[in-house]
Order: sequence, then structure tokens, then C-alpha cells
Amino acid sequence: MVKYHCILLEKGSGDGRVKKEFWKSKGFWGAVVTVLVVAYNTIGVNHFKTPELPEFVYSLLAAFGLYARVVADSPLGLGGGGNVQDNS
Repeated sequence: MVKYHCILLEKGSGDGRVKKEFWKSKGFWGAVVTVLVVAYNTIGVNHFKTPELPEFVYSLLAAFGLYARVVADSPLGLGGGGNVQDNS
């Protein structure tokens, strides 16, 4: 039996590329970590007297964000897109 794969396209993405769920993206997780680091430095240092993170951490996060953007090879979707098997 031959298996065929078809691509589900979301509205407006006529290029035929498979959309990846946003939470599987390096760029998404880089942004989440950046928000957590900023919150730690803002709230933790001011209210809980935790040690401040060094400035180079922000440079590392920016470099990771740029890397994630450069190696990205598929557009992001909000779920549902992907390969589907058709067993006909």
C-alpha cells in the first residue's frame, strides 16, 4: 500500500510549506526565556534582593534569538497544520 502525504495549508500560506506549531520554535522559547530573565532582574532584584544577572546574559539571549531566526526553515502556525496520511 502506498502512503501519500498531503500538506494542510492555512489560509493565506499559498507556498505549500508545512507550518510548525509556534511552541516548537527556538525563537518562541528564546522570547520566553528573555521575558523571564527581564522579570527576574526587575522583580527579583528589587523586591526579593536576589543577585542581579550580568549584562552579557542579554547579549547571549539576543545572539540566540538571531540564530533562531537564521536557521528557521518553516513558517509558524497556531497548531493544526502539518502532515496528514491518506491511506487511499
